[in-house]
Amino acid sequence: MRVFTTILAILLSLNLIAKENTFNGYIINKKGQRIEGQIKTKNVTVDQMKITFADGDIKIVYKPIDLIGYGYEFKGENEFGEDTFVWRHYKSKTAQSYAPRFYASKEVFMEVMEEGEVILYDYYVEVPKNIDEPYIRFFYMEISGSDELIEVSKENYKETVSLELEDHYELSDKIGTVNHRFRNLWKVVRLYNDWKELQYMAPAADISEGENEYSETMPF
Repeated sequence: MRVFTTILAILLSLNLIAKENTFNGYIINKKGQRIEGQIKTKNVTVDQMKITFADGDIKIVYKPIDLIGYGYEFKGENEFGEDTFVWRHYKSKTAQSYAPRFYASKEVFMEVMEEGEVILYDYYVEVPKNIDEPYIRFFYMEISGSDELIEVSKENYKETVSLELEDHYELSDKIGTVNHRFRNLWKVVRLYNDWKELQYMAPAADISEGENEYSETMPF
């Protein structure tokens, strides 16, 4: 599964203060079962703390401790004013910095921005007294096979991302340069995931080629 940057462009002005809406979606329960239904959303911070799931006439409110994750198909407009559909996926995680709201739990639904060898998440924290910037956006990286969340900020971006992606030395060396700065975090993670996928595919391709060559020399 790949979550594309269209989410950022399409939903930039919609996902923070959206009116309550209901979308086709799913939940994944603690047993790993995916259940189709409808997801009712309110706004970015509420949707991180709880969601309402409707399966027919049954409506249940779920918190992050109740689910592995959820997702829904969002209808919005792209930069050209055209209707488009984007799937948004969330996973239950523990925020390392702040809860979305004062006195709220740090157990939250984080949105998956990119998934692969490195998973990139984001989530928002309300700042009620700041009228100009009422939300602070946080980013986390998670390396495949590990449940550890690594917070990535503008301050630690170069050091942290360079270290975590160091096996791709060409990309790691570019961290902090033009087109590889903090604002390009999604692009950097995607480039790494694409490269990592090719590394996994290469041995399989070598084996396949070897089998073909061997079969041509078989005596029967």
